[in-house]
Amino acid sequence: MSLTHGVGWLLFVAGSAIWFRVWSLDQRLQHFRSPLVRRSVFLFVPTRWQRRFYVSDGHGVLRRVWASAAVAWMLTLIGVILFNI
Repeated sequence: MSLTHGVGWLLFVAGSAIWFRVWSLDQRLQHFRSPLVRRSVFLFVPTRWQRRFYVSDGHGVLRRVWASAAVAWMLTLIGVILFNI
């Protein structure tokens, strides 16, 4: 196994582990749902991460969800690319 394969696997595993953090933050974020929004809005995960669906107390958690998801996508994608080189 070459160095790029090893680094690729390491980044992929790190990105996958961060998805558990995203899941945990998403669970916490659901406590801040706005009472004015229909429940059906929250069924599809990527579309429910919008500020207008939550009360102002949840905006900090929402920011952390987006940041964690971006890091997870980056690490996972770079890991897969390095592994396949």
